[in-house]
Amino acid sequence: MTNSFDRDAALDRLSSGEKTPEHLQIAIVLTLLEAAHAAGEVGGEELIRVSSRMSSVFGLSDAEIGHQIEIAEVIRLDETRKARFFTDIAKNFNLAQRQQILSFVWRILIIDGKVCSEEAVTAVEIRKALGLSLEAAVAARIRAENDELELIMKSLKSGDEEESAEDEE
Repeated sequence: MTNSFDRDAALDRLSSGEKTPEHLQIAIVLTLLEAAHAAGEVGGEELIRVSSRMSSVFGLSDAEIGHQIEIAEVIRLDETRKARFFTDIAKNFNLAQRQQILSFVWRILIIDGKVCSEEAVTAVEIRKALGLSLEAAVAARIRAENDELELIMKSLKSGDEEESAEDEE
């Protein structure tokens, strides 16, 4: 049985209740970029998904998100610094928040409808770095898949409504 978690686990506040500082926002961006880079080059869809998440969670502008992405890309290349950022996430966010982050990771990994072996390995590495159990990780993936299906269904429904409106004209 999978562990359920609060899909709306707020990331704008730490488990202590304090506002999430910029370095931890960058740590989240770093985590999402690790997923985006898992199968090679980062595509536009992945960057849009990262930007969208950071905008909706933290209310950041495009310029602020771009700056954080640039910083995270540099940190990605330094394994020691990257490990410290993952440790900071594990120390400062509670279980539900870390599951939410891993769910965001899965949303990036499943953009193309399939998960290659490199992406699966990256997801396991991120799960471990965030200090999540396998059960917590499964719940995060299921949440991501359900969210993605919801998005597809909404898209199909709005497409059907547009076709109906065109037919009536």
